[in-house]
Amino acid sequence: MNRIFSLTKENRFAILVFTSLLVIVVGTYYQLFSTFYQQDEWLALGRMMVEPVFAYFSHFSLLALIGGGARFISYPLQYIMYRIAPFQIVQFAFFSIVFHFFNAALFYLLAKEMTKSRFIAVISGLFFATASIGSQAVTWNSASVPTLLSTFFLFLSLILYFRSIEKPTKKLFYTSVALGIVSFLFKESTYFIFILLPLVSYLFSKENNSFLSIVHKHRILVGYGTVSILAKLANLFFVYQGETTGFVTRNSYPLFRLASHFILYPVEAFSQIFIHPTALWSISNFLGMTNYQRLWDTEQAIVAVQTIGGELVSWIFSTAFIAFFCLLYVCSKQYRKVLMFSLVFFVLSFMAYAPLDKTNAYLESRYYYVGVSAMAIIVGISMYVLRNWATEKLKISYSSASFIGLLFIIIFSYFQIQHIHTLLEKDIQIAHERKQFLSMLNTAVPVLPESPIFYLDGSHDYYVAHNKAPFQQGTGYTLMVWYYKSGKIPANFLQEPFLWDITSEGYKQTQGKGFGYFHDMNNLKESLKSNQLPLTAIVGLYYDSENKRLINITEQVRNEIIKDDSSDSTL
Repeated sequence: MNRIFSLTKENRFAILVFTSLLVIVVGTYYQLFSTFYQQDEWLALGRMMVEPVFAYFSHFSLLALIGGGARFISYPLQYIMYRIAPFQIVQFAFFSIVFHFFNAALFYLLAKEMTKSRFIAVISGLFFATASIGSQAVTWNSASVPTLLSTFFLFLSLILYFRSIEKPTKKLFYTSVALGIVSFLFKESTYFIFILLPLVSYLFSKENNSFLSIVHKHRILVGYGTVSILAKLANLFFVYQGETTGFVTRNSYPLFRLASHFILYPVEAFSQIFIHPTALWSISNFLGMTNYQRLWDTEQAIVAVQTIGGELVSWIFSTAFIAFFCLLYVCSKQYRKVLMFSLVFFVLSFMAYAPLDKTNAYLESRYYYVGVSAMAIIVGISMYVLRNWATEKLKISYSSASFIGLLFIIIFSYFQIQHIHTLLEKDIQIAHERKQFLSMLNTAVPVLPESPIFYLDGSHDYYVAHNKAPFQQGTGYTLMVWYYKSGKIPANFLQEPFLWDITSEGYKQTQGKGFGYFHDMNNLKESLKSNQLPLTAIVGLYYDSENKRLINITEQVRNEIIKDDSSDSTL
């Protein structure tokens, strides 16, 4: 009993920190339980309904598999989570909250391991736990499993590696390397672990290691990493060149774009970690209106605000950050190696996304999740240096200066949490409408006809023209997933995936089963005529988005087609 008591007393500060982080994370993300599928979840669930777990890997080339693109460990876990409770969010919400807390706790330990300062570790942990810029990694089901688990094993790998430097043992070293590879296999964006661990050895090892000796020591890691990265690039440029949406290979000068992204993305992210997009757009808009009035009077103004203008503002603030970092580096002799490590860590975390093309000045929120951790250490050291300066120069007491620093990060975190709540409230509002739509769908169409053909009209367009349902993906694909258990949907349609694009419509038949979806009446009539389909296959729906009502208009649609002379002759 005395031993247990002494251990508890010895670690009471860590217990306090972990408890605080748990309360903060739960308080920040508890609304996740009220959200719903956003987009890619429908494609994942559709394929998982019709494929065994390992069939997923057949969608990838050999080079993609070697390059980590298949996410070997993430997918089986996602498969289980989708299959045990289709169309449910509880398991994903619970997972996201738990593992974001684990990551925040591990990151606190990592920061403490690197700096030997509880103050820096607490500041860094709070910053990471509440940063809104990377919150999509927690709030989006399709991203949460690979990103959170990849980060979890990344932090574990780094913690053990730092400990292996303090107490050199082969067991710690190889366990760290193995966990680093596991992190990569969960999500390939942590490829930089192949560079980061040798860098830690170079910066922090007590031995005078040469470059060649470091490479030799990490030969398994470096060798596997080199092969994986080369395979990834070869797959991108030679196997799927021009086929993958959102990648540089879909555009002109892909190599130039890739090289420029290696520089642009990390530099712009220096400021974007701290500046919310709405604030950035406001600054960009003000600069545009005051300097480029002729452009700002056109319809393209909003595009300019969120692309060129946003990137220009990002560069301005990033330049200021770089100047501040240089000053911090000069003033912080004690933590120069940690600062250099954090800077390289940050830059490498964004280089992983260089093959991607952005739609505006920001990358997708989830891509900032790992980079936030590197920036959090820099923030923690900044607060440490400022605290010491205030103690020495302003004669403020040590405890008062620490309290002010902690209060500052708490206030900053409060506003970050408020922003996450705002984002979640928007997601919940959309989720409520989508769940309500699906519930009304069961009432309006409880039983499908053979080879059903859906026609959907409505009072409002969602996301793009002619999309009358409140979904970001193809309504036709959504309907097939929702009704798959009826036994009337061909399995291979979900595998393809047929009708996945948000504007897609059409009809297809295979092995005696068919399915169709249309939002254009003329295209529906043409398909009925060309495929010689019966009127009884038609299911007509109208979505009144203002009153949130889904109305079965099957008879009206069939009557309209009957009145059409060309359809009459066919039917």
